[in-house]
Amino acid sequence: SSGRPDKMERAKRLLRYMQQNSDRCNYPNVFTYNGILRGLLHQNRKLMRIHDADNGRIDNSCKRDAAVNSSYAHELLDSMSDYPWSRPNRETFTLLLNMWKSSKSSQGGNRAEELLSRMEMYSGIAGDDWDIQRDSYQSTIQCWCEAAAAGQAGAAERAYRILLSMETQSGSGFLNFPKDPIGGPNMKLWSQVDEETLTARNDDSLEPYKDSLRPVAFDYNSVIETCSKTRLPSDRDIALEIAFDAYNRMIARGVRPTSKSYAALLYCCIHLLPDAPDRRLELARTVFQAASSENKVNDSILKAFRLAKDGGRDDTSSSSSLKTLDNAAEAEL
Repeated sequence: SSGRPDKMERAKRLLRYMQQNSDRCNYPNVFTYNGILRGLLHQNRKLMRIHDADNGRIDNSCKRDAAVNSSYAHELLDSMSDYPWSRPNRETFTLLLNMWKSSKSSQGGNRAEELLSRMEMYSGIAGDDWDIQRDSYQSTIQCWCEAAAAGQAGAAERAYRILLSMETQSGSGFLNFPKDPIGGPNMKLWSQVDEETLTARNDDSLEPYKDSLRPVAFDYNSVIETCSKTRLPSDRDIALEIAFDAYNRMIARGVRPTSKSYAALLYCCIHLLPDAPDRRLELARTVFQAASSENKVNDSILKAFRLAKDGGRDDTSSSSSLKTLDNAAEAEL
């Protein structure tokens, strides 16, 4: 499971031999398959660290190799169901989800949802012994995030559906929104969360639901980040709507936004409104003011706010940027 290419090829040949000669040797068990998957995951992570010397981006050939590894690993899942001792376990699916996430493939979101559906099927059969954990849903959302960056259509909507599924299963999908939205993009503030909303998060009447799947800030932020990575012009409007709705749902459900929440929203303004400077600046100001009111402004937010004002052009030198950004931010408040 070291991920070395030569050893991985030998491991795959040995696995094929065991599969084809089960009458002569033991058919590979789940631990054998998981060992192969761990090696492929290590290999993918190494590939994603190789960058093109000219543009600093991940080398395209490495992306292709990682996608091939992930597809091969996905196909192994079918052969694992041949015998009881080789049937996939939670670790199998975790490894596969992480492989698609690390591959940064446009197909990662679709494949992750397939895996999640299989997990839900196993969970329905085995009950509590096969309960799906939060990290499986989180990984699926992150796969859609990488798919959005790779140009996959509808990625933001699909990530949003996973978030809504988590809310519904945990019982938090039925909580009401706080009232009195502020101006601009209809944003809400943490200070507007009332005691009733916070109490609802710990309501004993929600016991039949899976509280372990209740979304946390990381989950909402991942959906907003997926929206910020959307590049297809046809998806921009819905991605912008989803980003602010995810933020508002976070507040409504008593989940406190982090600095990353506001930074991701600012990058949504930058990337989803490239041809609407007035609206972009209006939304960016509203986001920045919300972040400031919650004492969440940091260097990342300052940089994102300046980029939003400049239309996404990052031409400020690192040595002088912070003071300039600070002054610009103060002028907006």
